[in-house]
Amino acid sequence: MKSYRRRASFRAAAAAWPALPGQLALAALIALALLAFGAIAVPDGARAADGGPQIKFTAPIYAGQNNGFAEGPVGTNVSVQGSGWTAGGGDVTMTLADEGHDTSGQPGSACQNGSPTVSIPNLGPQPLGTAGNPSDGFTAIFEWPAGAGAKGHSYWACGTQGGTTAPGVDKFTVLSANRPAVKITVSQAFPGSTITVTGQNWLPGGIQVGVIIAPCVACDSQIISGVTVNSNANGSFSAAAQVPPAAPIGSTLFVSAQSIDQANPNNSGALSTGTSMSTRFTVVAQPTPTPTPTSTPTPTATPTSTAPGTANGEGNGGNTNGSSSDTVLVVLLAALGVVLLIAAVVAVLLFLRSRRPAAGAAGAGGPPYGSPPYGPPGGEYGRYSGPRRARGPRSGPSYADTNADYYDEPPARPPGRGNAGGWQGNPQEWESDGEGDEPTIGMPKPWR
Repeated sequence: MKSYRRRASFRAAAAAWPALPGQLALAALIALALLAFGAIAVPDGARAADGGPQIKFTAPIYAGQNNGFAEGPVGTNVSVQGSGWTAGGGDVTMTLADEGHDTSGQPGSACQNGSPTVSIPNLGPQPLGTAGNPSDGFTAIFEWPAGAGAKGHSYWACGTQGGTTAPGVDKFTVLSANRPAVKITVSQAFPGSTITVTGQNWLPGGIQVGVIIAPCVACDSQIISGVTVNSNANGSFSAAAQVPPAAPIGSTLFVSAQSIDQANPNNSGALSTGTSMSTRFTVVAQPTPTPTPTSTPTPTATPTSTAPGTANGEGNGGNTNGSSSDTVLVVLLAALGVVLLIAAVVAVLLFLRSRRPAAGAAGAGGPPYGSPPYGPPGGEYGRYSGPRRARGPRSGPSYADTNADYYDEPPARPPGRGNAGGWQGNPQEWESDGEGDEPTIGMPKPWR
């Protein structure tokens, strides 16, 4: 029984032996993975030197923009902080190096690989504390120089102490090669009026900008007015600013502006027009409105008669009177001519009418067809009264077609009865000029 127990303990120990190296290997792999993840997750701007000297930008940095790196145009007021330098080892000199000059795979190496660097005007070496209280760090504020103003480029902050230059660990991105500026379009304005102020090259993305109108730049004054406006996506803005109502007439006022960031006080004033005095105007009195003139009716000139013996009067007045008289005379003559023409036409018509013979008068021609003596008595017209032809021997028609063809021949007169029932006309009334046949139609008297 004892030997069985010993063999079981041995077998358990043997089974547990190979698991021990596996657990150690797993723990080592987890540690390596955590180290690799940490190296990847920490960005270049956030990584810190392993206890070595470094310089980092602290303003202007805006949350959610440029991956947490500082940014701005040329002229931006930049804040930096140094740490890890040798206390008592001397002052630190700062320069700037273009990230594009880095050795491949070595971020920040442009500060050490011999690439050209840009000095910072008006910024001297930075002391580390005081003689009695040395420190390994410093804080500095400077204006971004135009020498490092390539738009879209990022620059490292390099530091040198005692002849040794540390690599860059943080960078600044240039948004514009020009400084922030404001502009106005007027040279004069009266107190209380409103002028338009435009800005260019400011931080983009709705950053607040304060516009100020005062008799001085970057100074305190009781005569001041201002307005706050947000920048556009391209860093520009437009604002309506009021001229101080108490501004004296004849004084000069200046327009300036600076960025405002209430959430991060370090960013306030990062961008400004500085001490520029170029944007200014003169205060003038408000012009008095000029009343609109009312039109006065012009009196009509009364024409004056020209004195006898004076030709055309005097000046233009004489010519005007003569012209008016000529016009009236022409109108009168034209009217008289029309009247004479009408009178002539009437006279001609009357004359022609007087020449026409009256109906039934001598020489007016024979009566119309159907009147006596060729028609029945009492016809439409009176009895023919014109001249008669000479009577000749009575004779009958000279051709076969006589009245018998159109009328029945009258019956023979019975003896001893006169003309009863026969021809009732006077034989002497049948006239013939012997030159032709008389008409067979329209006899003097019809049969009874």
